[in-house]
Amino acid sequence: MNNLHTYIQQNNYPLTDSNFRIESPKNESSSPEISKKSEFRVNTFLGIKKPIVQDLISVEEILEIIKNGNEYLPVIEKARKIGKGNDGYDDIKTYKLPTVRFNFQYRDYGRDDNIVAPTGLIYLDADDTDTIPDSIYVFAKWKSLSNTGYGVLVKVENLTKANHQNVYNELSEIMGIKSDAGARKANQQNVLSYDTNLYHNPDSLSYTYIEKEEIKKVSFSNIIKRNIRIPSNEPFLKNEDKAENRDDNIDDYFTGEFADVPFLVFPDEKTKICQPFIPFRAIEEGRRNNSMLSFLSMHAMLNEDCNKEYLIQKSYDMNNKMNPKLPKHEVNSIIRNVLKKRDEGSLEMYYNKERRILINPNMNFTKEERRQITGREIGNFRKVKTSLLINQTIEDWDFEANGKITREKVAEKSGKSLGTIKRYWVNFKDFVRVLNTDYNLREKHSR
Repeated sequence: MNNLHTYIQQNNYPLTDSNFRIESPKNESSSPEISKKSEFRVNTFLGIKKPIVQDLISVEEILEIIKNGNEYLPVIEKARKIGKGNDGYDDIKTYKLPTVRFNFQYRDYGRDDNIVAPTGLIYLDADDTDTIPDSIYVFAKWKSLSNTGYGVLVKVENLTKANHQNVYNELSEIMGIKSDAGARKANQQNVLSYDTNLYHNPDSLSYTYIEKEEIKKVSFSNIIKRNIRIPSNEPFLKNEDKAENRDDNIDDYFTGEFADVPFLVFPDEKTKICQPFIPFRAIEEGRRNNSMLSFLSMHAMLNEDCNKEYLIQKSYDMNNKMNPKLPKHEVNSIIRNVLKKRDEGSLEMYYNKERRILINPNMNFTKEERRQITGREIGNFRKVKTSLLINQTIEDWDFEANGKITREKVAEKSGKSLGTIKRYWVNFKDFVRVLNTDYNLREKHSR
């Protein structure tokens, strides 16, 4: 990302290639509800017809500008006075206003080949609508330039250029947004807008996209601990009516050749599972319907033979967390919608939890045995990570800057304590000896 421009404030605002910047509002305290601290950074551009990267700034700075306005506000107001579809509006939108790309960061120029990395956000465009449905996924929403639609931001994981359209479509469906199909491009630009009622929820839920064949493609050949089995004196009591009692999909992993494997370890990347849960805190208005929908959808997919009465029973516990409770007719409406989508085949599993270790639910391990398995395997995982870090530190060693390799220097460069390095050093001392010898020989030869 070193080639991306850094944010530099300027006082001038003519729209030129050499000095254009989207500048934050002068009154820094005018929008205290928008946090300045963010993990999300986005590029600004000269305009629709000049997609040259100008800055890489926090998304909160952009939201603050949209909420409070800046020196482009008169131009935005002029466009709205002219109105979408009238002469002059397109000219302003195309040539007189800067743009932002929320999906990906770019190098130098806003085209697909120059994508550097995802921003951690996805932009949804909703035209010709007065409202956006309440959703736990809405990170931010605001009125578009035309004032006839909305721009919506959602936190997202696993977004790529290749799957962008799928993520865009899935989120639009889940959130009930009639999004613009023409805006589902990875490099979609968003023209600067203005909305004093901009909504921002930094605690919104992040949507994790799962490739449809991802679970099927998982290869366990290198991660199964086949030689470890903790015995149990009591048989596992399998519920004969399993279809109505699943609270997660972990047992999907332990079928066929993996039926007798006591546990699985995912060393490279945590796996996603579906595990509906009832939050500890009360669910306030604005999030109730979407929370109930997600909760019941997960139960319906986990228990494919369950009926309306089963989901009604599940809804009681969730509704007790609502403040105020959802009316009975709204809950029933959600249940009918869930069952209808399941019958049509359009209801999909929500993968909302990550796990490094999955323990076989068909084996009657005690709580203490489960704890031992988890503790031991996490310890092994950390050992592997530490070994890889030390090895990488040694392989990347800069002899010209740091001299010969020593345990003390490796501790400093790797960020690990000297005691940790000493415990692992036996695995690396021969490698280090070879590198140091080679360095000494090169030093003598150069003299």
